[in-house]
Amino acid sequence: MNLKPLFDRVIVQKIHQPDTKTKNGIILPTSVAEQPILAKVLSVGEGKFVDGKREPMQVKANDQILFHEFCGSEFVSDGESVIILRQGDILAILSK
Repeated sequence: MNLKPLFDRVIVQKIHQPDTKTKNGIILPTSVAEQPILAKVLSVGEGKFVDGKREPMQVKANDQILFHEFCGSEFVSDGESVIILRQGDILAILSK
């Protein structure tokens, strides 16, 4: 992938997304579908500037994170679906 995120942006790839349907085809309510999504961090920007100083990033490549489904911008790069989102949209980093 030849993408480099700018400032406080992060490029992630979904690992697991909550199911919106049961095995029998029943569509689940929106509250179930709005659960956080698990993703792997592929690339991280250098951080945004605050008062003339660069703020360090809290995440790094290969971290597993949780974020809400409607955050960020999804697109296809080199045949892979990736999402660019701001560090502030990340809910948590999963510890290993």
